[in-house]
Amino acid sequence: MTWHRKLHLARRAAPPAILALVPALLLAGCAEESPMPDPRITMTMDGMVEEGHDHEHNEGDAREWQGTPPVLELRIEEGPGGYVAVLEADGFEFAIPENEEHVPGIGHTHVFIDGRLDRMAYQAEVPLGDLEPGSHHIEVTLAAADHADYLLDGEPLSAIAMVEVAGEVATPDLSITVGYAAGDIDIADDRFEVARHDIVEITVTSDVAEEVHVHGYNIRHEVVAGNNDPLRFTADIPGVFEVELEDSGLPLFELTVK
Repeated sequence: MTWHRKLHLARRAAPPAILALVPALLLAGCAEESPMPDPRITMTMDGMVEEGHDHEHNEGDAREWQGTPPVLELRIEEGPGGYVAVLEADGFEFAIPENEEHVPGIGHTHVFIDGRLDRMAYQAEVPLGDLEPGSHHIEVTLAAADHADYLLDGEPLSAIAMVEVAGEVATPDLSITVGYAAGDIDIADDRFEVARHDIVEITVTSDVAEEVHVHGYNIRHEVVAGNNDPLRFTADIPGVFEVELEDSGLPLFELTVK
C-alpha cells in the first residue's frame, strides 16, 4: 500500500501611556510567564501549503524506523470544541516546529480524516472540530522532523480509530460506482463534473486489495477485496483531478470541480 495549524493569535495591546510607565524588565518577565501559543503546534492543510509542505508524498519521502518500534494507541474524545484525537505514543518524541533536522525517533504526526490529510501536529492531542454525521475513519501517522514518513517493514507507522457521529447522513450530490475484477475496470463514464462544495461518494468493489487515490485532494482510501466501503468527501477545491487505483497504477476517471 502506498503511504499515506491554524490557530489565530489574539494579542491584547496596552495603551501607550501605560506602557510608558512599565519598566522593560517587567514586560520581559510577564512575557516569560504567559507565552503566546505557537500556531505551528497543529497546522491545517492551508497552513501546510503556506509553509511550503504540500505533503503529496512519494516513495522517496519515507524512511524505515530504527530500533524498537513505538507502541501506538489512538482514541477519539468529544469535548465542547468538537472531537479530539489523542495519541498515546510510547517510544516516540515530538519535535519542536523549528527543528527540521532528522533525529531518529523524533518528529510529528500527520492526521487523516476519512483518508484525507487534515493537518500535521507536534503534540499528542489534536483538535478535529465538528464531524459530519456518519462513520469516520481517523488515522494518525508518524513522520520525522524533516517530514519524511516513518515506516515499519515498508508500511506506515500509524494508529487508527473509528468514530460514529449521530445524525442524518447527507445524500451525496454525485455517486460513482466502480467495479475492478481480473484487471478490468467497470465504470459508467470516465469523466464526471460537480459543483464546488458538492459531496462526492465513490464506491469501489475489487477482487484484490487496492487503494483509491484522489489526486490534488491527497485522499487515499483503502479498498478491501470483496468489500464496498464507500469513500465520501466534499469537493471544496476547484479544478480537474485524476482518480486512480494507486497500487495498480490504473486511472479510473477524471473529476472536474467547478
